[in-house]
Amino acid sequence: MEAAGTVYAVLTLAHEAYHTAGVMNEATTNCYATQAIGYAAHARGASEAEARTTAAAMASLLPFQGDGYRITDCV
Repeated sequence: MEAAGTVYAVLTLAHEAYHTAGVMNEATTNCYATQAIGYAAHARGASEAEARTTAAAMASLLPFQGDGYRITDCV
């Protein structure tokens, strides 16, 4: 579960950055954060391979996101 915690920490960082940028809807914010998680990981010092792995891990965790944080057309 340690890896999932790290992935969610990076997701939270990206998620809150989108709120700071003015996106208020939780599901939309979460979608954008999920799309940007690799960038966020790399910007915080992860290698490109680690950033790709973080993004892939988040993709596998998406089904476990709560209903308020999910939109069907987020890819």
